[in-house]
Amino acid sequence: MRTRLTPHSPKIRRTRPGIATIAALLALVFLALPACSASRTPSSSSGPEAGKMAVADMPQDIGRGFPVASVPEESQRPITLKAGSSSPQFTLIFSDGRILDSSDLRGRPVMINFWATWCPPCRDEMPEIVRQAKADEDLIVLAVNVREGLEIVRTFAEEYDMIMPVVLDQRGDLQNLFSIRGMPTSIFIDSEGSIASYWEGVLSASQLDSMLTDIR
Repeated sequence: MRTRLTPHSPKIRRTRPGIATIAALLALVFLALPACSASRTPSSSSGPEAGKMAVADMPQDIGRGFPVASVPEESQRPITLKAGSSSPQFTLIFSDGRILDSSDLRGRPVMINFWATWCPPCRDEMPEIVRQAKADEDLIVLAVNVREGLEIVRTFAEEYDMIMPVVLDQRGDLQNLFSIRGMPTSIFIDSEGSIASYWEGVLSASQLDSMLTDIR
């Protein structure tokens, strides 16, 4: 039996949203997105350049974040270690993606020590290097571990209380850049970014103190 609709019976009509309605909904979505993003980011817009890290912003724990070394393509040509020459450019990449360029270290005395956990002379000199790093807050010591994994390096850093940045040179990029032939090797860079001196082999406490005095 068919039901016949009377003039008073309600009719159900299915309609599709018009173009204007869809456009209005999309506009509301796009307007809401910036507000959501703003709620997840700091309110200050005058912070440092995105992706960059200042020396003062480095982590404060053992190994100072264990940054990974990277050498820009234009700086990959190895240098000859020579007093008075400019230190080549390299970058430290931290786990959060931020970077610290070697040029950002200008104005501070810098010691770069190339070492490995399997190297007995490296172990012999490390306590004195750590002591100097702790005693002078202005001194930047980069302890560059060559071609070893994070876990073994972390264990060593904790054992020796290495409060300086422990740089992971996993592919030997910095080793090649500075033409390092053996370990330990230490390079001393003055506040102008020039190599003041370098030493191949273990450093005695008096030798280390003398070379650091020259760049302070």
